[in-house]
Amino acid sequence: MKGNPWKYARYLARSGVLAMSVALSACGDHVRDMDAMSSCSESNEEQVASPGGKYVATVFRRNCGATTGFVTHVNLRLGSEPDRVEESGTVLQGQVLVANGTPSIQVRWIDGTSLSLQVSDRSKVVSTQESWKTIRIKSNN
Repeated sequence: MKGNPWKYARYLARSGVLAMSVALSACGDHVRDMDAMSSCSESNEEQVASPGGKYVATVFRRNCGATTGFVTHVNLRLGSEPDRVEESGTVLQGQVLVANGTPSIQVRWIDGTSLSLQVSDRSKVVSTQESWKTIRIKSNN
């Protein structure tokens, strides 16, 4: 089929290859959109209430499927409120420490407004906050 490109396109159209290619291309966009919306799961590894119970610190392990690594993070919330799970399946509100992988994180309240976070592998930490609302946060990273 050398020469005229239109002749080759007609040949592909007759053989169904062009139609199949267009259909697969359209499906590919749909599959990519579904991947972007695929949900994650959060497992609650540890939950520690502050003295007096006003606040709760929770260590979560996030799993978003086989193609992404685990993320371990610490979130703070008022003790009177539940964790707020996003449509994606993640808990983002009050996130004060994020680490790649599955490092161990020790959570200890020093007092009602001071929190200590000790991460087993500090090189995995990708973000931390020094405070949240009235809570001071100390970490070893």
